[in-house]
Amino acid sequence: MTNILSKEQEDMINKIDERLDILLHNMEYNDYLSFLRSDDYMETYDDVLGYYEANYFPEAFLSGLTISFLNKVLDRVNNKIKELDLE
Repeated sequence: MTNILSKEQEDMINKIDERLDILLHNMEYNDYLSFLRSDDYMETYDDVLGYYEANYFPEAFLSGLTISFLNKVLDRVNNKIKELDLE
């Protein structure tokens, strides 16, 4: 993605995105969007990566995606997958 992120951060983002794809393909789209807005962690993750990829945010915003933050996002995504019995 960029030199701002460590290999570990990039790996976490890729894992989160793979897990989000599971939800996207198994939820109604509006429910999926609601999930992305369900709390500050999910909303921030979606906004930072979305706006960065659209070139609205500078790379410096990516520095807020710490491993601790990404782990919290991954936990929320995994919990939603379990809640929907998708594994």
